[in-house]
Amino acid sequence: MHAPTTFNGIPYAVGKDEQLPFLVDKFGFASMKALVMYHNRYCEENQRIRPHSRLKPNQQLCLPAYHPDKDRNLLLQDAQAKQDPAFGECQKSGRPNFYRLKKQKSFAVHHQLNIRLGDTSEESTTNSQLEVFPVHWEDGIHSIGIEWKHTQAFENPVLDKAALLNDCLYPVVVAMDGFGHYRGLMGYDLWKEEWKKRCNMVRKKFPASYVQNLIENIDEKTQSQAKWESYLLSAGTINTLLFPIYRDFENISHWEHHWYVPEIGTLYFKGPIQQKPKGDLQHIQFEATLVLHSRSAKQLQAFIEKNGHKGDQKWRASLQLEATTSPYDFPCIEKTAHIQVHYGSVWRYEEKINLRLTKNN
Repeated sequence: MHAPTTFNGIPYAVGKDEQLPFLVDKFGFASMKALVMYHNRYCEENQRIRPHSRLKPNQQLCLPAYHPDKDRNLLLQDAQAKQDPAFGECQKSGRPNFYRLKKQKSFAVHHQLNIRLGDTSEESTTNSQLEVFPVHWEDGIHSIGIEWKHTQAFENPVLDKAALLNDCLYPVVVAMDGFGHYRGLMGYDLWKEEWKKRCNMVRKKFPASYVQNLIENIDEKTQSQAKWESYLLSAGTINTLLFPIYRDFENISHWEHHWYVPEIGTLYFKGPIQQKPKGDLQHIQFEATLVLHSRSAKQLQAFIEKNGHKGDQKWRASLQLEATTSPYDFPCIEKTAHIQVHYGSVWRYEEKINLRLTKNN
């Protein structure tokens, strides 16, 4: 009779597509046999497994606590990432050199939006300013701050207050690793406190109900770290800024990129990327077409039918991103983005964004 040893840990629920070879590497076991023996030592007799057992999703296994520094899958991913050209990396004599932002940069932002649905169309042009500045550099983590301010007033009071609240979302701090890979936004709790203070000031100055509705809408979209990050990165201006901050594309021929379209969701683009010399600068150009996944197709279809049109036409979409950069500085001299999404003659979405360096303090 099998008498299991008491297991004091938390059983591990097997994930989708996870099998024993993957878990051996994930938990740092020396072999398949070692993992099987560990589990069988603690489990009930009817839950024992063999080296060639097929696991099912959510199957409970008695495994040690997970430690990322023992996860060979994760270590391999990091090793492979460090072999690729990356943000902040420029190959010189076979040795990587990493650049970091050392002084503040200012960018003038020009944003154009044209949307046509049936017989109605909407056009808007906005001007704003981005400030990018160094925050901290320690243990290979490079954090940069981003400040965004609109430089024009809007005749429409709703648009004007929406722009004001957008400005209240900033500054934010972006973390990059030593190879320049984007590691996420920092300081969510502190940001949340500052956001609440600014919103209270806006409410007192503009007590209209539509201002409260705008604030509640943003609160809903930023109520967690993940939602906050997704919401801020969905802005085309920030998306353009982060493509790329600094990157050597000489060894890359194709690129993948996501772009958020309001009321539709995130669309996925894929295409060739080129890097060419432009005097002492580098010109990076990315031209991509839409990869229409089933989820994106459903989102687009639902949007068209929601607005009273038939969903029997074809989708066409393209995304073009360009950057003129310097290989020896925080190299964003100018960046442009141009996205077009068409659904036959029923709907058209076109967005153009230009970022131009105006001050290099």
